[in-house]
Amino acid sequence: MTSKIELNILAAEAAVKELLAEGKRVNQHSVEKVAGLSNGTLNYKCEPYEKFKNRLIKINEPKIQVDEQQKKLKKEVARQAELKDKYRIQRDELRQENVELHAENKELLHQLFLLQKEMIAIKETNVVDFTVLRFKKED
Repeated sequence: MTSKIELNILAAEAAVKELLAEGKRVNQHSVEKVAGLSNGTLNYKCEPYEKFKNRLIKINEPKIQVDEQQKKLKKEVARQAELKDKYRIQRDELRQENVELHAENKELLHQLFLLQKEMIAIKETNVVDFTVLRFKKED
């Protein structure tokens, strides 16, 4: 006949299989709860319980590695998002600067046109009219 400890281990193993099949978290408390054992039963200092607890620890180890990979990936995504925001801001600033430069270029072209027109008028009349030209005063 099997002892109470062996029955508890069998029930705990069945609980582990059930939890894994359902995709639920496998830890000592959930195993004890599903197996119908009292809270802390697996903490008794006997060899079968200690071996079982070591197996539980091994079951949870790969999840820890996956969590570390997820953390690395999340950090990388956050870093990329920061860079994207940084470059988006730079792009917007450069676009605004480009618009301002185009406006200044148009203004300078207009002033050049007026100067050429005035030069033609000066050649013909030998009279200079400074009211035609408008210059921006720099402070």
